[in-house]
Amino acid sequence: MNEQEDRRYKRTEAMLRDALMTLLTEKPINKITVTDLVKKADVGRGTFYLHYTDIDDMIGHLHDACLNRFMPLLKRYSGEPDIEPFLFDLFRIVEQERDLLKYFPQDSDSVLYKALKNFAKEKCAHDWKELFNASDDKIDLLFPYIFNGTVGLIKHWLTDLDCSIPAADMAYYAKDIIFNSYHFISTDIGPK
Repeated sequence: MNEQEDRRYKRTEAMLRDALMTLLTEKPINKITVTDLVKKADVGRGTFYLHYTDIDDMIGHLHDACLNRFMPLLKRYSGEPDIEPFLFDLFRIVEQERDLLKYFPQDSDSVLYKALKNFAKEKCAHDWKELFNASDDKIDLLFPYIFNGTVGLIKHWLTDLDCSIPAADMAYYAKDIIFNSYHFISTDIGPK
């Protein structure tokens, strides 16, 4: 594919994505048809099928692209004791992808949730062992608390607050909440 064809391909994908986002404000995802989408995007059916096999395939591609925005973030900040830059980038990506993220399943069975949770758990276990000499038992207790709390905070910011608080401020608030939890992992407190 030459550069001009690549630009057209990307432009068409953007038109299809924008049309899907508009349609999602009008009806549930399971009620959107290819006909609805191509009409809204003002492209032919054949053009749609050059990109995707059906609506579910398109959603899958968008889902994967969104997930691919988050994974390098987790890798980039591995081993960093200061989590504020990570949280700032996390909230910035959520803000940029908010139109799409609002329509992905936000429960613990979603592919995005599971992938992020598995990757984050591996990263946190490694980092917390290095930074705090944390035991596996404490990691097993603290990780769900921090991960689910952060996901809950993001969901609240995304859906209930419609990202009305700046991403940088949300990162700061999340950092304070998480930082106060580190006391548990870095001390010998608990039942004897």
